[in-house]
Amino acid sequence: MHALSVPSIHPNVSANDAALASFFIAGFEGADHRNSQGQPVDMVDATGHAANVVRDYARMRAIGIRVIRESVGWWRSERDGRIDLDGAKRRAEAAHRAGLSIIWTLWHYGWPDDVSLFDDALAERFADFARKAAAAVSDPSDPRPLFSPVNEISFLAWAITESALIHPFRGGGPDSQANGYALKMRLVRAALAGCVAIRDVIPGARLLHVDPIVHIVAPPDRPDRAEDAARLRAYQFQAWDMLSGRTEPQLGGAPSYVDFVGVNYYHANQFELDSEQRLHWHLADARRAPLRRLLREVYERYQCPLLLAETSHFGVGRSRWLLETATEVRGALDEGAHVAGICLYPITDRPDWENPSHWHHSGMWDRTRTRDGVERDRLNLPYLRALRSVQADFGDAGVWTSAGGNVDDLLRNRVTAMIVVLATRWRSLPDSQRERFLALARRWSMIVIEPIPGGEATPTQCDGIRFGTLPAAEDTDVDEALPDAVDAALEAIASSNAYRVGVWLQTPLALPMIEHIVPDVVVYESDAQLTTTTRADPRFLQRHRALLTIADVQVTAGDRANDVVQRVDAVRDRGMCAGARAMLGVAFDDDLPRFRASKRTPATRMRAATRRRQTLRCDCLIIGAGATGLAAAHAFGEGSLLVERDVTAGGSRRSTDDLGYVFDATPTIIDRRGSELDALYQMLLGDNVAWHAKRIAFHGNRSAHRDADDGGFSVRNDAVAHATPESIGYPIHGGMQALIDGFLPLMRGEYLRHANVVRIEPAHHVAWLDDGRSIRYRRLIATVSLPSLVSLLGDHVPANVAAAAARLQTVSLRCVNIGVRASPPRVDWIAFGDDAPFDRVVMLRNCTTSRDRECVGIVCELPHSSARPLPTNGSALINACVDACIERGVFDRGGSVVVAHEIETPVAAVIDSHPAHANVGAIEAWLMQHDIAFGGSRGRWEPGRTFDALIEGSALARAARAALNEHAARPALNEHAARQAFVPDIRAKDRLAR
Repeated sequence: MHALSVPSIHPNVSANDAALASFFIAGFEGADHRNSQGQPVDMVDATGHAANVVRDYARMRAIGIRVIRESVGWWRSERDGRIDLDGAKRRAEAAHRAGLSIIWTLWHYGWPDDVSLFDDALAERFADFARKAAAAVSDPSDPRPLFSPVNEISFLAWAITESALIHPFRGGGPDSQANGYALKMRLVRAALAGCVAIRDVIPGARLLHVDPIVHIVAPPDRPDRAEDAARLRAYQFQAWDMLSGRTEPQLGGAPSYVDFVGVNYYHANQFELDSEQRLHWHLADARRAPLRRLLREVYERYQCPLLLAETSHFGVGRSRWLLETATEVRGALDEGAHVAGICLYPITDRPDWENPSHWHHSGMWDRTRTRDGVERDRLNLPYLRALRSVQADFGDAGVWTSAGGNVDDLLRNRVTAMIVVLATRWRSLPDSQRERFLALARRWSMIVIEPIPGGEATPTQCDGIRFGTLPAAEDTDVDEALPDAVDAALEAIASSNAYRVGVWLQTPLALPMIEHIVPDVVVYESDAQLTTTTRADPRFLQRHRALLTIADVQVTAGDRANDVVQRVDAVRDRGMCAGARAMLGVAFDDDLPRFRASKRTPATRMRAATRRRQTLRCDCLIIGAGATGLAAAHAFGEGSLLVERDVTAGGSRRSTDDLGYVFDATPTIIDRRGSELDALYQMLLGDNVAWHAKRIAFHGNRSAHRDADDGGFSVRNDAVAHATPESIGYPIHGGMQALIDGFLPLMRGEYLRHANVVRIEPAHHVAWLDDGRSIRYRRLIATVSLPSLVSLLGDHVPANVAAAAARLQTVSLRCVNIGVRASPPRVDWIAFGDDAPFDRVVMLRNCTTSRDRECVGIVCELPHSSARPLPTNGSALINACVDACIERGVFDRGGSVVVAHEIETPVAAVIDSHPAHANVGAIEAWLMQHDIAFGGSRGRWEPGRTFDALIEGSALARAARAALNEHAARPALNEHAARQAFVPDIRAKDRLAR
């Protein structure tokens, strides 16, 4: 076991004080603030933790965690001048009963509405809250509790002064860095006042201060910017330096106020200067700094114990992230840095700040929605197994063991759980099979899932075996019933000691279970269901053939229990994980080499499984779920895989609803241009569209005044207004998002949302996602901007193609959306001259969900680039647009502004020119050689419209399908040779990862 003591620690913290009840810590998301749109964010409630605190703490005990991080929340607890700490008290009492110790964060981003961050009274006001909060959550049995007064001072200062993450601030002005430093000083002063207040109540309290650690590098083509990158990176130490008294001594900082330094570290914490392009961890970017080096740097600077206070990943990458992070922390310990613990944050799934309907799947339990629309938590077993591996490696005092067993005994005995899915009721099995399972249950923890026809009795009861149920195949679709059975099995595993799990299938229809559990061993009893009627299900033979290939062990009725155990043990000793290679209905991935560990510890076995990243396959990969991508996916049909990096589809046509006013990311209309489009609109929108003749107003430097008689625009001097015979439309309800959403029920291919492609290897037809998964494709259609596509191809792109992409120029678009109670003018858009702050104003006459005739949505479009910056930012820009609209008669001063906000669309338009066409042609010629097509207005580098996007997407799909059909007609390629050509590249990546 690893010794956690180091030669020296902070003079105010003894070795005993630095030790926590468990090395691994669980963090419950506790952010409480208003998001960019001013909507309240309360993660303690949103995650369901407040309502299920007793259950959550019992789960922590089950997974061997004894220390948790919780947030009191200043904004959450103090409203309208009244402090309510009952919720925090309940959590403190529940933790005490569960035997858990809490690291409390008092201020987690949000602050009371009547408090100003720029008021000199801020520190005194927070100290009063900190004193009351510390008294409310204090535990008499713990004289040395750990408190974090203000969470992430540096991040909060950045978010307020340089981003739009926290309402009502819109950062990014020319003096943002100076303002950020001034705000850091105010926050540090408040934190120090909080430290004094906490120790007034609990003299022995220990103090933790948390901020992200980052690594910033200069762009590859700008080595001269290395000093700038180093200077910017040094900002991460400013708050800690102030708190410890190293800088700004007038604030009152001192080493005695910094007992622990907490560092937060995620996959995005290393990036390039200026572009903020991430240095992707799972692609082994050589510019990344090892975490151990970053930890050692912080420790050597402050000479006090460290906590890795937040770390996690999302999706399938969680397990590998934890294993690699634990390896780096061990390296830091070996090199003399005192790291007191690792906090998995969040420990339960959390929704997005901006889109509460999207859950990040970044915790030990994922929030999922059942087929009945019920939300429930699902344990992520690979993540749990990774945690148990590293807990054992670290000799964590919090590791849970049963029957008095210790960690060494558990590892030596290779404790394993086996999940058995029967083809029939337990009582219907032959005596020999029941005896076999009973014998195996003495060797393994066994969970048996049996099908129960409707109306039958409760599950079987049998000593030594846990039983779960699955509706009989004749009663329901097995695929629909499996998630509930999987959840029950995972909950049983969570409370057991098993860190290695096998799946024993008597029915091939249960194959999807492998996808959720990712077992170490797959056992297939292939003759158990050969005579049942379910063979009529077309999935039966497909999954039967897949299991014959995937299964590590194939069992027949005559196999003895000891023989099965020996074969299963042999499979495990080879360090193989069949489940990680399995895809639903698809044979395992031969392309990836098998990993053989020379030193088989739990961590190395788990690393072997996680290196074999989940690989998806498709005929046609489509990147970007905008209008073009959706049209392409719809037209291609089965065999397509549409990947969208955001939570919702739509791209620049995504819509938002703000108090009933619906605005699009980029204002768009629907043009009627032919029978094909009319058919698409009818299919996607039905009657949810209003058509009218297009009306446009053009204005020079003179104002346009609304005519009170007819609601139209009168023409003054050089202004011209006219109607055209073209028929245009807009959805009556839901904005352009209604058109986008119309595609989703019609999709016959696969659709991955919140899946960001970060690298494409054109020679091997492989795309990599940021969660660690890879996608093998035959054709690729990209609807992202062309420079972004070339960037994804990385070093595979020849120099002339990279140079052509670098010469392409773009324009971003800032839309100021204003919802007004006023009579809408009879015009669709108005173009303005140079005297207006905006280029164009778009009128959305049917923008409100209420269809109120006295409401109008006004969109002020402000294109901008480095050569043409915005005149101002944030609320100042919104006010300027409102004033300009009133001055120019877009709406009169009697109109009431109900809502106003901004939407930024990067690379919203392209600069169309003859050299641009030549550059695009050079890029296209190279991409075609690698089966890559591109489209969309930002892909083709042509000004695009909605009708172009739909038609072009369909055309791209037809071309891809035709190319695949042509390829299929050719003589078969030597697949083995193709795989062998690919394997060395993957092996090289594995070596880099190790």
